[in-house]
Amino acid sequence: MLAEEIEKMRRNLVKLGMEKGLQHPEVLAESRNLDVLIVKFLVRTVAAAN
Repeated sequence: MLAEEIEKMRRNLVKLGMEKGLQHPEVLAESRNLDVLIVKFLVRTVAAAN
């Protein structure tokens, strides 16, 4: 499920940010990937509500 994938990625992002720092390129890339998943989730949620 997409919500579970988002939560897993979010936990990984927090851990990565604590280990490497919030400005590390790997952290920023993972954050962008998480943003993409969140947008997909929101689009599906809004589409399902209409």
